Amino acid sequence: MTNQPTREELIQWMIDHVAEETRMPKDKIETDKPFARYNLESIAAVSLTADLEDLLGTNLSPTLFWDFPSIEGVVNYLLKNVVNKSQTA
Repeated sequence: MTNQPTREELIQWMIDHVAEETRMPKDKIETDKPFARYNLESIAAVSLTADLEDLLGTNLSPTLFWDFPSIEGVVNYLLKNVVNKSQTA
């Protein structure tokens, strides 16, 4: 994918999708809080990982949401290890 999302776009994507999966208002999702706070179920985390793979055009670890248990954690990982690497490749 040549047009990779920015940090802000990834954060907003994550907020939108976590809110949808948990049926919580978007303004109640805090990016630095653990996913467990929102009762994000494992099946939802796997679904979000698959959606992120589609968005970014790459394979991601199925444990991504456990390894980086907040929106900030996931986004920081993606920017460092996926988005920025694909832009320099």
